[in-house]
Amino acid sequence: MLHNPRTPDSSRTSTAVSIMPKFSAEALPLAGFLRDALVFCIPSYQREYTWGTREAGRLLDDVQTRIAAGDKDWTEPAGPAYFLGGIVLVRLDGNQTTSAESETFEIIDGQQRLVTLTILLAVLRDLATVDGDLDEAARLHGFIAAPDGAGAPFRLVLRPAGDGFFRTYVQTPGGCLLAPDDEELSDCKTCVLDNRTLYLNELGQLSASERRLVGDYLINQCWLVRVITDNVDSAFDIFTVLNFAGKPLTRSEILRARLLGAIASPEREVLNAQWAGLQKRLGGKVVDDLFSHIRTIFGRSTETVVEGNMAIAAERGGPAAYLREIFFPYAAHFERIRNAGDENRVEFAAIRPSLVYLGWLRHGEWIAPAMKWLATHGVAHRKTPAFFSALDRLSFALLLLGSGRAKRLERYRRLLNDIDSDRVFDGGSGALRLSSGEQANVLFNVSRDMHGRNKQVCRLLLLRLDDALGDRLTCNPPMNITIEHVLPHRPSRQGYWLEKFPDPDARDLARRRLANLVLVSKVRNDQARNKAFAEKKEICLPGGAPGRFALTNYLLECEDWTPEVIARREDELMAILKQMWDLKGPAGQELDR
Repeated sequence: MLHNPRTPDSSRTSTAVSIMPKFSAEALPLAGFLRDALVFCIPSYQREYTWGTREAGRLLDDVQTRIAAGDKDWTEPAGPAYFLGGIVLVRLDGNQTTSAESETFEIIDGQQRLVTLTILLAVLRDLATVDGDLDEAARLHGFIAAPDGAGAPFRLVLRPAGDGFFRTYVQTPGGCLLAPDDEELSDCKTCVLDNRTLYLNELGQLSASERRLVGDYLINQCWLVRVITDNVDSAFDIFTVLNFAGKPLTRSEILRARLLGAIASPEREVLNAQWAGLQKRLGGKVVDDLFSHIRTIFGRSTETVVEGNMAIAAERGGPAAYLREIFFPYAAHFERIRNAGDENRVEFAAIRPSLVYLGWLRHGEWIAPAMKWLATHGVAHRKTPAFFSALDRLSFALLLLGSGRAKRLERYRRLLNDIDSDRVFDGGSGALRLSSGEQANVLFNVSRDMHGRNKQVCRLLLLRLDDALGDRLTCNPPMNITIEHVLPHRPSRQGYWLEKFPDPDARDLARRRLANLVLVSKVRNDQARNKAFAEKKEICLPGGAPGRFALTNYLLECEDWTPEVIARREDELMAILKQMWDLKGPAGQELDR
């Protein structure tokens, strides 16, 4: 077990262990790892950064869960330490020593974690600067900037294709608050921006003191094992052993051992067989998610998934009762929700569209209330269709409002309480209800640069509108589809677009409208860029033939793309949106007036 430091000043406490000649391994808190005079390079043969918001969000969620379990006054460490795993490094100069002072290393294993941790530290730094807490900003930047004489400005150096971008929009002070001009970004850069946006949104919901607490925990309570060797072959041997010789236990595997281990035969064999069948149908990762949802339903979100579920079991009559009465019944509802796209499930016909669209969302925060409703009322209840329709509306509205994860979780927690007390449809201030102000803000955000606010949410919105226009239900939306601005961001200095939109302010407003956006493949997006309307229409819809998207096919009806066309189309789309989610308030040209 790693030593658990008693105060934040213990960042250099570590225990070095000799593995064999020319190897060393050392357990360190993140502060200790980053305070050494080191530069970490991503070698060219490594894959690019690929962590998405799911992985980045889980890291922040784990940190916040552990903080919530501890002493926030820092008289004691904030909750249990968080182990980040092993980082395997090879020194570039082939030096025979295994010390780690003033050296440059290549990262063999740990790139995804180190890039994500750097993004998290940089966001905390830039938010501290906005708060006016310059001491905190300087402290955090000290873990990002390389020390003098290190040969590089920052501790982490990415592959050449992405390093300059990472420096500008993450590592440089204030960079996390900048938006790149280039719309066409590589997958690596998109991941960086998406995770940066996620952290800005989530941490932006916290107070300055709460963000400082996150920074303190991150650098002092998050531990890793640094493994150093002096040649690449040895480093890959270590990487192979760490990653493939013994797979780490998942949370569901730990819970399976602890729960079933406490049950006597023959009941244990019966429950174990039932568990094995569930695991085969869903997979280990999904069962992990199921335990997380159960923890939320029973109000244990501030505890770890393992300890939260063990506490529920203790409260509900022990492991056997927990499995029979809670886990397996909720697992059945969970499976029904996941299989809602199956047209053969006749009993789900009335709520199938809502569940399909909810399934589009990257996060699964809505699943706990959905499971709770089905467990309480069942699929045949007369109000079940209305509940899931409203849950779909609420879940998308929270994203369109720009609500951070903390606010979304609080709203779903209130909804769980409403289900418990049978007040879901009582009106008033119920969690499922959108206030008039929220409805108006949704319409405003959609009509005023939704793409600039959040590209991923904008894409989901356009796909929803496309389904409404095409009168269809898309179970699995295409992943390789991009958003094209018909009126481009940067039109040529002379020609079609400046002739149609001569006023810069009016042109900028028109460009940001929902009506100016269509869905196309990335290849056609690259080809269209700032071409005149006729050329762009031919690229998006070759030969004048209708394409996959009803939203894009509207271009076939237009000879020109003018302010009047955009305004008319905006009103049409906003009317569809208002009807789709029963939204009240001004939209489109109403907002202009």
